[in-house]
Amino acid sequence: MPTVDAVSRRMLRSSALIFIALAACGTEPTFIAYDATVVSPNGAEGAVVLELDGSFAEAISVGSGRVFTSARNDVTRVVLVRSTPGELTFTMTLDAPAKPPTVRLLQVADGANQLRAVLRQYRVEFTGIGQ
Repeated sequence: MPTVDAVSRRMLRSSALIFIALAACGTEPTFIAYDATVVSPNGAEGAVVLELDGSFAEAISVGSGRVFTSARNDVTRVVLVRSTPGELTFTMTLDAPAKPPTVRLLQVADGANQLRAVLRQYRVEFTGIGQ
């Protein structure tokens, strides 16, 4: 029959190994968040339709306005709508380490819900906000 000291040493060793394993699991972030802003040459806008390469439908949120998403064939379509014209922004969460996706602006509506005819000067800027 093992002594109390032998059992205690085994328990201590097992506990230390478990602690080290758990600590190692926490060293890599599992996701990273990005704020995305549609930069408009015309100021305040009412809505935007864009596509992101990748499936992010469950990982997109918006602080002001409403967001609608649809993912298909590794492309996510995002529609942001504001009730009053303003800055079009959203937050997306990606698996780490991930870079922001490629974005295609499809349509932009002004504050009176009229579509903008030219989108060449529009862009989306991403800012990493951590994990």
